[in-house]
Amino acid sequence: MAARSRPSPELLAAQRATQARHHQEAAARPFDEKVRRVLELQKLLWPILRERRELRPWEKPWEIDG
Repeated sequence: MAARSRPSPELLAAQRATQARHHQEAAARPFDEKVRRVLELQKLLWPILRERRELRPWEKPWEIDG
């Protein structure tokens, strides 16, 4: 397998800055939006987990209107 070159320090710094900005924006979001995002991610993951094993009742996504 061929060796891969390491990313440049400038690229790493840019990626870290972008990630920090994303975290700050996420932390500033209203609570209801944070909950809505968690539920959306659960709905994406649920079919994958369901194929692998039987889900426990508390692992199934909540149905909410929002």
